[in-house]
Parts: sequence; structure tokens; C-alpha cells
Amino acid sequence: MPLITDLVTLDAYLKTVQESIPELKDYQYLDAGDDFEKELQGYFNQRYKGPVLFLGMFEATLMNNQAQYWENTFQAHLSVQVKAAGEKPADKLKARNDAWALLLKVIGKIRMDYEDSVRVPGQPKYIFRIYEDTLRVTDRVGTITAYGWDIDFQLGIPVNTHLFS
Repeated sequence: MPLITDLVTLDAYLKTVQESIPELKDYQYLDAGDDFEKELQGYFNQRYKGPVLFLGMFEATLMNNQAQYWENTFQAHLSVQVKAAGEKPADKLKARNDAWALLLKVIGKIRMDYEDSVRVPGQPKYIFRIYEDTLRVTDRVGTITAYGWDIDFQLGIPVNTHLFS
């Protein structure tokens, strides 16, 4: 996993994850302050290129381990969405299935990168956890005929350099 030190480097890393999976055509960051429905509607109506990976950030927890090692754990959300080719149940099922398979590839890539980073001496250690190990079907938003799956996850990064520099 590349060095993730803040939200900007997390965003850049997830763009590389998207680019490493040829079937994923785009990656988008959605801010918690945005009107999600409006943003998603605009994206799917004007900028949709194919299956898309979304990141949403919700909150961050700051902790220390009594040895003055500080960590910031981001509570975040990843979602893969695919537009259905039509309105038939088979079209919707195919879109949902494609999104599921792509989200599993995203999780696999992140886990492999995480495992690789743990083995690198001197590289800060990250924590990557999927909340309750649960993948959820996403609800249809507005008039968008996109279907998908999502996960909530935690990413913990060391922040001593941010706090004490």
C-alpha cells in the first residue's frame, strides 16, 4: 500500500486501485457535506463512463496508545455502482452482480496492498478493517438505474508527524 498520510493520499491511492481494475471505469470522492442524491444524480446523468468506485468519508477518531503513538482512524464508505442496461429484472441482476464482483476485486486489491505494506520495514503500519465484514446492496437513488454494493471500512493511519511537527 502506498504511503497514506492524509485524505489526499488516500484519494490518490484509491484512484490507483480503480485504475488497476480494468472493468472499473471511474473513481469519485463524495464529501460528507455534499447532497449525495444530487451529486449522484448529476454524476450518472452527465459524467458516467461505466462501472464506478465511490469513496465517502464520515468521521475520524483520534487515539493514542499511551506510548505517544497517535493514530487517526477514518470511518469511510466504498461503493461500486453499475448502470443497468435496461429495466428488465435480468438487466438489474446483471448490473448488481457486476458491481458485487468489482467490489470484491477492490477489497482484494486493498487487502493485498495492506499485507504488502506490513512487510516493509520502517513503513508506517496501517489498519484496514471492513465494518462487520458486511457487503450491502445499495438502494436505488432517485431515477438513476444504477445498482451496486457497498462496504463501510476503517482505515487507521499514524498521525504523530501531523500532531507534533
